Amino acid sequence: MKHRIVVAVTGASGSIYARQLLNKLTALKDQVDQVAIVMTDNARTVWQTELDEKGYEQLPFPFFSQHDFHAPLPAAAGALIP
Repeated sequence: MKHRIVVAVTGASGSIYARQLLNKLTALKDQVDQVAIVMTDNARTVWQTELDEKGYEQLPFPFFSQHDFHAPLPAAAGALIP
């Protein structure tokens, strides 16, 4: 069974852990049905400051703003958990 995963990245320190997780999920694409990312503006700033890069822009997953109330995640969150 493939999994659907939502990753929320906040502006707290620890961007290296978010990068590691997202890189692992990219490598496990054959085991994951869907990955969606909610990333705050502060998270993008902290990522750029801590890692000195914008690698999140090259990830093959859809991104949603924390302000996007029309994103499919809130309405379908219950459906994401089998």
